[in-house]
Amino acid sequence: MKNLIIKSILKAINVLIVILLATVLGHSAGDPIPGLDISLSTEYKVHYKVTAVSKENNDICSVSNTIEVSPAMYMYVPNSFTPNDDGLNDSFGGLGHGVKDYHLIIYNRWGELIFESDSMNKQWDGKYHGESAPIGSYVYNVDATSFYQNEFHKEGMVSIVKV
Repeated sequence: MKNLIIKSILKAINVLIVILLATVLGHSAGDPIPGLDISLSTEYKVHYKVTAVSKENNDICSVSNTIEVSPAMYMYVPNSFTPNDDGLNDSFGGLGHGVKDYHLIIYNRWGELIFESDSMNKQWDGKYHGESAPIGSYVYNVDATSFYQNEFHKEGMVSIVKV
């Protein structure tokens, strides 16, 4: 009886590890994780339904209820970029996931608005009026809201570096 309890606990731990790994690694629907059914909705919720399968004969031992995990919004804003068209760090903007609304504003050192975006897919390419902006630091302001109304605000300096 004691061994059966220990095996059940170990199976439960393995299931939790699979769920955590799937969440951390960002697995999505259709990923080949045995015994794990993942589906994504448009509101950035992940649904898991775990099926325990016997190692010996692949018989289904049990099926869990569906659980819903709502990953938190994550945002990262770099402090420099190199707009030299080499394919690496050529644009500037917030990076992240779980973001519903996004707004980026960039000012030069005289407080003049030089770039604005409402999409994380539209980043600043280092140009102002079609010309390359000079090397130096620029003030930015990023505001974002998650699907669950969590807010992110960051302001700071970004440097254009020429290499």
